[in-house]
Amino acid sequence: MRGLTEKEKLALYGFVCYPGATDREIAHTLHLKHSTVTAIRRRLWERKYFRYVYIPMMNMLGHELLGISYGLFDTGTPDKVLSAFFENAKQYCPKLFMQCRNHEGWLMMYNAANYTEAKKYIDYVEEFIGRHSVGPLYKNTHILFPYAVSELIKFFDFSEIVSTGKVIKNQKNSMDIDKMFPQSAREVLSKKELAVLSGLVRFPEEPLSKIAEHVDVSRQCVSNTEKDLKKRKILKIVSIPNLYMLNYRYIMALHLQFKPHTQMSDRERIANIILNSLRSIFFVSGTFEAVVLAPMESYETCHNIRRTLVSLCDSHDMLRANPSFLLFPTEKLGCLENLDFSKCIGSGK
Repeated sequence: MRGLTEKEKLALYGFVCYPGATDREIAHTLHLKHSTVTAIRRRLWERKYFRYVYIPMMNMLGHELLGISYGLFDTGTPDKVLSAFFENAKQYCPKLFMQCRNHEGWLMMYNAANYTEAKKYIDYVEEFIGRHSVGPLYKNTHILFPYAVSELIKFFDFSEIVSTGKVIKNQKNSMDIDKMFPQSAREVLSKKELAVLSGLVRFPEEPLSKIAEHVDVSRQCVSNTEKDLKKRKILKIVSIPNLYMLNYRYIMALHLQFKPHTQMSDRERIANIILNSLRSIFFVSGTFEAVVLAPMESYETCHNIRRTLVSLCDSHDMLRANPSFLLFPTEKLGCLENLDFSKCIGSGK
């Protein structure tokens, strides 16, 4: 975190790890002055070091599946065609909430109420790529993780990448399981609750009074509903730091496919190794496969991690194929600017 003072680094850690906390609470936790935390928050906010998003618990709002798709582009594919691919994806898959892309490959994440909805998106990807010849046909990978039987170990948790190295009471560590999507029954929300939830997700950085105007309710209604949704674990606020400004030059996407005979203890060992060796921000695991996203400081670091994991998995005969790796430069990474869950609200009727 070059360019930041020690107090700024510590305060940024607090903003990212405790996004729902007040400046006074962060100051108490980190042993800083309240006025210092307030001043640093304003300064780092203006310099775009971090931003906030609200994440709704999709499994509690009628979504059964988390979908992840990725693939490669043919060399020399025109920018106009690539742009059309991503813009049209938003229409065919309105619940698309994240995209990573470069001139060589792409990755997208989306929610689906059921397999039929997910299949429509997958068909769009294959049809577009086949029609425009922008990539190897049927070489794209589509993974569906049912929330009911999958484990969301991390879901855009950035606490590790802003760690200061100092010992802080109750500090989060790599083995803390996020459990953002606990096994819970579907929640039925009133029209007013859905409206407030939608407003919070669409306008996470606006004051409550402005959100109230957007959804045509009182400010007190927005405040009370926000507290209630958080208490019921339907809504969570996340702070997203600017990876490029923190000297992380790539996001590495890793896809592991386990052989059916692989023992659960071996899979757990791989998960622990990944959690301890990578500063991952996203980690989902299903019965036979897992997907990880982790910021990287250099290409060499990515290469060393890949070599280590391949060697480990080969020695235990765990994988059906070599792990798939994709690298996305953070300088122009759209996913951290456009992480958007607003289209997921009110689905699954």
